Amino acid sequence: MFEPGNLSRPISTLREVNPQRVSGDAISAASRGLRSSSEDLQANAQTISRANTTFSVVPPTSELDFARQDRPVTETDINQALIEQRQNQQVFNASAEVISVANENTGRFIDIVA
Repeated sequence: MFEPGNLSRPISTLREVNPQRVSGDAISAASRGLRSSSEDLQANAQTISRANTTFSVVPPTSELDFARQDRPVTETDINQALIEQRQNQQVFNASAEVISVANENTGRFIDIVA
């Protein structure tokens, strides 16, 4: 329990924290966000590139891709893909920022404990 006049307890508590684990968890989650948003960006780019065509240049990789391949891309598909592109860009940027902050915090933690 923290006592206002006793600063040794929070510091010893900090020494018990594993910064690699804390940062590793954040970096792991952010990496998943980067990977997922990159894949979604690519899928949406493919949808946009198929505008005014009937068939995809890239072979389908899932049932959904196969179903989409047999029909023309509509204006609604393109609009939805553009909206998702923006959302995925934001997820990608946020994930990259999480990694940056986790790295900074690890450095600060090391400075505090050392």
